[in-house]
Amino acid sequence: MIPLSGLVAVYGECGAGRALEMLAAIKHRGPAGQRVGNSEFPPRAVGYASTGHSGEEDNFYAAGDAIIALDGLLSCCDNGGSFDRRLRAQELLTLYRGEGPRFSCRLRGMFALCMDLPTREFLVARDRFGIKPLYWGRKGQALYFASEIKALINRCEGIGVFPPGHYFHPREGLVRFNPEEGEEGNAATPFSWQEACSRLRDVLREAVARCLPAKGKVGILLSGGLDSSIVAAVARSLGADIRSIAVGYEGSLDLEYARLMAQNLGLEHHEYVYGRKEVEDVLPRVIYHLESFDWSLVRSAVPNYLAARLARQHGLDYVLMGEGGDELFGGYHYLKNKTRQEQQQEMKRLLESAHTMGLQRADRMTSAYGLTSILPFMDYKVVELAASLPVEWKISRDGVEKWILREAFRAELPPEIVDRRKDEFSQGAGSAELMAEMAAGKISDEEFAAEGRVTSGVTLHSKEELYYYRIFKEFYPQPELDRLVGRWTPW
Repeated sequence: MIPLSGLVAVYGECGAGRALEMLAAIKHRGPAGQRVGNSEFPPRAVGYASTGHSGEEDNFYAAGDAIIALDGLLSCCDNGGSFDRRLRAQELLTLYRGEGPRFSCRLRGMFALCMDLPTREFLVARDRFGIKPLYWGRKGQALYFASEIKALINRCEGIGVFPPGHYFHPREGLVRFNPEEGEEGNAATPFSWQEACSRLRDVLREAVARCLPAKGKVGILLSGGLDSSIVAAVARSLGADIRSIAVGYEGSLDLEYARLMAQNLGLEHHEYVYGRKEVEDVLPRVIYHLESFDWSLVRSAVPNYLAARLARQHGLDYVLMGEGGDELFGGYHYLKNKTRQEQQQEMKRLLESAHTMGLQRADRMTSAYGLTSILPFMDYKVVELAASLPVEWKISRDGVEKWILREAFRAELPPEIVDRRKDEFSQGAGSAELMAEMAAGKISDEEFAAEGRVTSGVTLHSKEELYYYRIFKEFYPQPELDRLVGRWTPW
């Protein structure tokens, strides 16, 4: 399952050599090797990075003049509206032949895919929420596609985010294939909050079961927070043999709570304590892989990177994560200062921008060590159910964040976990204050006053962000790349 962890493609240029160069830039995503297929008329090439996991035939298909690369997992809606049937790469060819590019409208899951077909057709598509990364750029009449920005630098111009929920076809151009869903928090929710709890337990169990690999070693990046603890508990209840991974600064709360949760579930637990010197040492590599200078994202990426390293050291291939729970169930404290309508609108914005924030961090930090991240909260059925729930079930009248999620799993988690106040990952792991202090000693008031607004028009929010920005520019000097960076604006 998920033997691919990155893809590249070139359309409109004899691109086999180019594709290999691009794959070399993201070889960390596929430590088992790379593969490229190409066609000459019209000229194009498709390549992928392999994790070496079993099941490559499910995600890559090459026969005759057809080449299909699928990074991720997807299902297809049948005529009865069910999305339970998982698709293999070869089946995409059958769907395309029957329906053309618009078969993409029936896809659900986490995926980036590229299809080079014998009819001289070419298709690139990305999942609705951008769980799997994809970027593109242009060189003359040729188009370039890749899972990370670094694969496109100095090879094409106009690099941009390939928008989630869209496909590209040479004849049709860029097309949105997932029409806007209805507003979340529908007041006419046809069931009680107790029934909602039952449904949440069911869909999360289905989500975890759907994405657990049949082979390979699986871990959980366990912070001891509500979301990762729920995922761990569900996976364990399904009989999964998982190891837990936790990192933190000396005395950080995440280490304490993760240890408690691991003991409660009887998990093989591994933890790592980092210090200031190590944060300084790994920071350039973190920013290189993250492709961002956003202060909040970098803070949380450092412990995420160290956790991924620890997981790799213990031989893990896949890591479960709790990413997505905050966006879906109102986990951010600043939301409590807004009206119900504003909360609803803001949670929708958070979900739509997650591909440049938390989802990007989850992908880049695990891929830096050739791991595959699994995000059950971003399963389409979980997202759809969360969207149907009233906002007051997410943020209660007395200000409890993720209230419905807590109630749904209250009987399955220790009380210390289920009632733990939400902390940002960087706060719980201890990197937030440490990194803010570290940056304050690197940037003077005068430097921040002079450099706080950069030539690309980006405004930096703090000395800390300027510190990260300087490192970012060492790897990504092109001014136009600044605009691709998602920004955390909790106000």
